[in-house]
This record gives sequence, C-alpha cells and structure tokens, in this order.
Amino acid sequence: MSNGQGLRILVLDPDPVSGQQVAMTLDAAGLDPQACAFEARALIDALRGFNPQLLWVRAELGSDTLGRLLATLERQAQFATLPIVLLCQDVREAAYVRQMKTGVVELLQLPFSPRLHLARLRLLPRELPERRGQLRGSGTGRDLQSLLEHLIRAHRTGTLSVNEGASNEGRAFFVKGVLQSAWFGKQQGPTALASLGALPEAQWQFSEGADGAGGLFEWDALSGEADEPLELQLAGASPQVAPGPAAAPPPPAALEPPRPTAPPPTGYANLAAGSAGVPATAPTVEAASDVSQTAVLFVDDDPALSKLFQTYFSKKGYPVDTAADGVEAMQKLLERPFEIVIADLNMPRLDGWGLLRVLREDARTQETPVALFSCHDDYRESLRAMHAGAQAYYPKSLRMNALELQVRELLEPRRRFERLASGGQSVTQNLSALGAQWVLKLLSKLKVTGRLDATDAWATFRLYFTSGVLTQAVARVENQTLDPTQALTAFITGRGIEGSLAFGGESLPSAFGGQSTEDLLAYMAEHLNEMKRRSREEAQAGAKALEVDAELYQLYASVGPPQYRAIAQLLCEVKLLPRDVMARLGATPQEVATVVNDLLLRGVATLRA
Repeated sequence: MSNGQGLRILVLDPDPVSGQQVAMTLDAAGLDPQACAFEARALIDALRGFNPQLLWVRAELGSDTLGRLLATLERQAQFATLPIVLLCQDVREAAYVRQMKTGVVELLQLPFSPRLHLARLRLLPRELPERRGQLRGSGTGRDLQSLLEHLIRAHRTGTLSVNEGASNEGRAFFVKGVLQSAWFGKQQGPTALASLGALPEAQWQFSEGADGAGGLFEWDALSGEADEPLELQLAGASPQVAPGPAAAPPPPAALEPPRPTAPPPTGYANLAAGSAGVPATAPTVEAASDVSQTAVLFVDDDPALSKLFQTYFSKKGYPVDTAADGVEAMQKLLERPFEIVIADLNMPRLDGWGLLRVLREDARTQETPVALFSCHDDYRESLRAMHAGAQAYYPKSLRMNALELQVRELLEPRRRFERLASGGQSVTQNLSALGAQWVLKLLSKLKVTGRLDATDAWATFRLYFTSGVLTQAVARVENQTLDPTQALTAFITGRGIEGSLAFGGESLPSAFGGQSTEDLLAYMAEHLNEMKRRSREEAQAGAKALEVDAELYQLYASVGPPQYRAIAQLLCEVKLLPRDVMARLGATPQEVATVVNDLLLRGVATLRA
C-alpha cells in the first residue's frame, strides 16, 4: 500500500453533501473512502465497522469541532493515534504538523482541489513511516510560544525539552494537549512553563509519544502492521512529578506566579496556565470573571420562584434581574445586555416560546443564549425535538446547584474565547456559535489590535481592528469582493462561520468613518431590523395564503396564547383568508395581523403568494 491505493479513509464533513462529494472523488481515484456524520455515536460505529487507516476532516485546527472529534478518538484507545488530514482555511501551522506521525499530520487548504489534494494523500503512506515524530528548533521566546500553542491546539502528547544539558534547562510533558508536569530550575508546573516561554533565546525539541521518545507511536499506522497500541495511563499524573534532578519542593511562596513588569508579547503564559487550570501571570488585558460579569435574566410569573432564583444566584456572585413575563423581559433586554436568559415556558402575555422567537427575530438580541424550563415535560421536549432555537431545555425539578453548573457549561465556549483573547492568545473557534456581534463587542472591550479571518459556506471574511475599533471588513464571494458595509452585514448574519483571531499587524484607515465598534453594531442592528420589517410587510401584502407546519401547529393549538386560538384555528385549520376571519369573528385587522405575526415568528406558518 505504499502508493496509497485502497487506503481506507473515513471522511468527516459538517456538510453531509460536501462529505459525500469528497468520498466519491476519493473513490474514483482508487482509494477506499466512507463518509461519516459529525456525531460521536456514528463516528464510533464507523471506526469499529470500517477500521479506517486515516481520517479526512473538514475543520480548523484548534476549533471546537476538531476538539470534540479528538476527544472522541482519545476515548477509543485503539484509534487514539489515527493520522488525521484537515481540510481547513488556516494552514499556518503546516510546518509543525508535517513533522508528526500521529493525530493531525496534514493541513490542506480550502477549497477542496482533487488534483492537488489527492497527490498529497498518495504521498502520506510512504512519508509517515519516515517521519521522526519530533519538532526541533531554536529562536526567541515568541518562537517557542508558537510551538507551545500548537501542542495545545492539536492535542499533542509528548515531551518538550528546552536547552537540554545547559544551565537553563527545562522540560514539560503534555498528554492530549494538557500540561501534566514541567520544571525549570526550582519552578514547577505552569509557572515553569511560563518562564520557559519568556526565555530570550532557546533551543528545543518536542518528541511525541507517552514515553517522550516516540515509544507509543512506533508503528506504521497506514500499513496496518501495528503492534497493539498502549493505552495512555498518564492523564491523572501528578503535575509535581518532573523528569529533572531530584530536589526538595519549593516553598508555597515560590509557586506563586511572577508579576512581569511588562506584559508578555503574546500572553502565552495565560494559555499555558489555562491548560492546567492555574493562572500563571497577569494577562495582557484584564480577563473578565466567569461569574461576576455573567448577568442573568430570570423570567417567570411565579414571584416565589423568581425570589428563590435571585437569592441563590446572587449569593453565588451573579448579577441577577427578573421579569414576570416575556413582554417585561424583552423591555429589559433592550435596556441592557444579559449573558443568558432563563425563561419559564408557561407565562401570561408572552410565554417562553414566544419570547424566544421575538429575541431571535430582533438583531439586537438574536445572539442572547436562552434556556427554557417547564414542569410540562411534553411541551419542553417537543420544543427541543423541533429545534426551536433555545440553547437548553431544563425541567423545573432541576436543583439550583445543578442549574448553576448547567449555566456555567452553557457559557463555557464564550468564556474560553474570552480567556484566550484577553491573554493575547490567537484562537480558532466557531464564531457563529459564540455570536458574531458578541465576538466583535468583546474584541472592542479588550481593545484588540489584530485581524479576524473567517469563512462559511458562502464567503471568506477578513476583519481588521485597531485598539478595539473595527476599521475594515472584507468579504469575497467567489470572484466578487463586497464593500465594507455589505461584508459586515454578511458576517453578522452568516451561519456556521469558523474563524481565527490573530494579534498585531499594521493599523488601517477606517472604512466606517471612525465609528466605535459598539456604535457601528448598533447601527447595523437597526438597519437589519428595518430590512426584516420591510420584507415582512411586502410578503404579507402579496400573500394569498398561509403554509402551516402541521406538527408545530398542534403544539401551538395546545400551548399557544389562549386569546389567539380562535383566529389561529380559522387561519390554520379552516384555511380562511384574513378578511374572512375578520368577518366571521368581528375581529379588527390589527388583531388578525397580530396572530399572523405570532404564527410567523414561531415558525408555525409561512406566507405563500
């Protein structure tokens, strides 16, 4: 199999159609591909049934998508070292990747090019056995920090030796990208790693493998002639165990992180500490507290439950406000931002489902995370099954301490992005999942100077910032370049956008008249809302009928606003036109229009010309 013929390749692509197209191309080239969904159970079944020799994955290095995939593989010991080829936008770390024998071993630039990419696939079976699984280099602390960042982003396992044999020698050991132990002089753990990253000059070598010398990986993954792979047993290793000379542990004061007189150039010390859960140095920008800045809005018409919630979460340090129903909640959301809304499903005036739809329709609030809860399991689970748009659905029987843990977990992707960005750390993540406007506002708050590169199925984007001010927005759709306002609109309204944040670079003149990022986003939200309003009015003016989703209508008929049900029944079941509904019930045009808008917002009906 030295020429790659018959190579078993499992293809994973967030877009099933794209994944099937790649698999068909690989099959036509004489390879043996199988497409698989991006879902843990399906992946495990495909791994065991197909037994691939290589994974083809469309994802960015360091993205949540890749992180979840690697975590799934790591739980299946026999597949933990499978070679992975990434089809991605950012290939800047290819020099690191192409020295490795396992895990991510190749970065291929989007878009998919059969001619170029098939050639690389055919070379890999011959090339991988010849790789040493080592990264060697020398340079400044900034150069070393780039390597350290890669080890974490790519979930590498192995030993990093710095200035081996010299007086300023140090060493660090990683398992799946997590720092397990490190030493530098008398320093240990994250503090030692931070000091290594601050060296003015260094020589280093990283050797992948559990024993630090490639012992775990001395087998040809693509030939099928593998020894039984060893399971990693080091995940719980004590960070105090170091391979350096025996020495008495330093006193507690010596483990305290040093306070630099000037911020480190890339803030890697904070990232290194984050991997072990211990802060190493003060970040270059003051990082936000996970709790103290998490403003929560609790929406329920039960005053006793609202008081209980507010008391518990306030004692935990969260700023909490309450609202009695969806109407009051929407008023408060437009007055000030909240990090999360937790709303009861059953409320007067505007229930939780209706509040969710109003939030998602308004560009000013559409990115706010919403958790819906109810004691009615059928109602709650029906909305979950129909993907109504909430981030979470909780039973009212959930205990307060469990609910707080759920809230923390729900907000962790944003917290992780904020921790890395505030530490000056370049980061790649699903920006649509975080919220495009939220990301831009955070970069403004952190006064970032740098560039955001992103892509979705429709366009590629590049946004430039100077001290937190968005100065330029560029978007390319095939061979067309959009103007800055169009580019920003496409970025804010895009779906499935993944991107990477890079710090530094030259300052560019503003394409937006020097407006602050916050003012610019406020203008854009107002502009988008006006566009939606006009579009809705034009659609209603030309509409002749409602197209009803039968399943959602059954739910609406049982739990929707009682005052709307008579009109909704005539519109959706009897299929009367609005004028006939007004004649039969004596309803006003405004009353009928209100019900139609409610049906449209909840997705129960769409307009048909």
